[in-house]
Amino acid sequence: MILNRSTRFYLGILAALVVVAICAVKLFGTTVASKFQEANEDVSANCYFGPLPSDPDAPKRSNVPDHSSNSSSDRVANAARRAALREVAQARSGAPEVYIPPPTPRTPPPARLALDPPARAIGHHNFTRAAQEPTSTFSIDVNTASYTASREAIMRYKLPHPDSVRPEEFLNFFEYDYNPPTSGEDFSIQLDMLPSYFGSTETPRQLVRVGIRGADVPVEEMKASNLVFLVDVSGSMGLDTRLPAAKIAMRTLVERLRPDDTVAIQTYASGTHTILEPTPVADRDRILRAIDGLIAKGTTRGDAGIVKAYELARQGFIEEGNNRVLIFSDGDFNVGPPGEDLAELIRSYRDDHITVTTVAMGLGSKDDIMEKLARDTNGNYFYIDTPEEAERIFSEKVVGTLQVLAADVKIQVDFNPDYIANYRLIGYEKRAMANEDFDNDEVDAAELGPGHTVTAFYEVELTENAPATSAELARVDVRYKKELGAESQLVSRALTPDRIYESFDKAPAQLRFAATVAGFAESLRVPRSNAQVPPFDELLATAAQSAYAGDPDQVELAALITRAHDLWVGR
Repeated sequence: MILNRSTRFYLGILAALVVVAICAVKLFGTTVASKFQEANEDVSANCYFGPLPSDPDAPKRSNVPDHSSNSSSDRVANAARRAALREVAQARSGAPEVYIPPPTPRTPPPARLALDPPARAIGHHNFTRAAQEPTSTFSIDVNTASYTASREAIMRYKLPHPDSVRPEEFLNFFEYDYNPPTSGEDFSIQLDMLPSYFGSTETPRQLVRVGIRGADVPVEEMKASNLVFLVDVSGSMGLDTRLPAAKIAMRTLVERLRPDDTVAIQTYASGTHTILEPTPVADRDRILRAIDGLIAKGTTRGDAGIVKAYELARQGFIEEGNNRVLIFSDGDFNVGPPGEDLAELIRSYRDDHITVTTVAMGLGSKDDIMEKLARDTNGNYFYIDTPEEAERIFSEKVVGTLQVLAADVKIQVDFNPDYIANYRLIGYEKRAMANEDFDNDEVDAAELGPGHTVTAFYEVELTENAPATSAELARVDVRYKKELGAESQLVSRALTPDRIYESFDKAPAQLRFAATVAGFAESLRVPRSNAQVPPFDELLATAAQSAYAGDPDQVELAALITRAHDLWVGR
């Protein structure tokens, strides 16, 4: 075939292009491949693409269901044990049977929060002789992270480390039927005493409950909110579901805000970036797009992000409003100042009336750092383990999470040595205060939000003296500020004999349930080396008797107690 001149011309151009392409591949192919290799190595450092590993610590025993085996004997033995526990629960006062759904096996992620001991061990409160020191003082605590992290650990077939269990955060996760405050009161105070069902069998003891319930504030009456989301987008937040869970939490909160509220977003990793300037929630779609666009990469440098977040909070500051920085992180600050220095940095902004919420994401979160940031800055601290928990904190309890009803709330209990021989506070070790700091307004304490409840138990031993009808066994003083920076006020209540229940079974159901929660937390604090198994069967029975059937959180406690028993006996 004879090609004409124009055809030969175009074929020549095509051949030249092919030659150029081949040369380009030879010259630059190695460079491009090396770049992809570096990127893949960077991603592989934080991601695992192979088959999911089996948990080497998962219990393998005959009396706990083994989901990697089809052994019928295992299933029969486990069914018999559960039936026996339910019979124990029903044997007392005709307790209703609690349905405990079968566990769904899940491979646990790398874990620190709730599973490893804290960096600094905190000793438990010992009994104090009331004749020598009748006064006990502590700051309130409305955090719930220890309970939700322990719940997540137990549901993943792990017992939480005893030193990571904070009973006050177990108690304050639940709602109890405290009487609401009367008109004009910021909160109500409730005092009760009942026999200690799970205490020593040798020495009869009583439990004294101090309960506080903040006044309710409807969402429509909530103060205007100026919020800054400070989001950790470092590489560790790309593990498991940490950043996706943070996005769910932020979206949940934005959906509950009103059009005039404002939201800003600051991120930090190797550096810090302002993703969104203070923006009215009326432009909700823009805020949600900014949240959805967040990606995780780099190391974690939180100090620069915190400084910039506070600048944004000042920029959108609302007088007498809710000005708050919400930190979403796993606490893995591996570059820059350590957690203690970060807490000091945040404390330096305290006088600006900008409050703090720390939100731990993922079971691998560093609990010490996140809890300390909140505690040292008078903020609140949550752990998000499920979308339902995000809904609970940022939707159902949005007003209590964002708004300060009472600031610097301190509790001081004076026991009457005529009737109280010894006492010890259950939990609140990190909230203990010197007695002389109770009246010192320069010493800060935690905040109480609308609708929040605070519960504390003292275990006490009585003297042989029978109190008269008008006697005061203890007096509880609560000092607080109506707003940040204001002068403190004092409210007092007395524990009198009419608030004492003769037996555990005759006490109100919700008081018995609260005592069960405290007993469960105390049981999880027992060292694993202890030969005696904690009283999980009695705890299950009292939980079944006293849980409010309409509260799924209370009903769920029975399932946690049962699984904790499974894990303990097979430890």
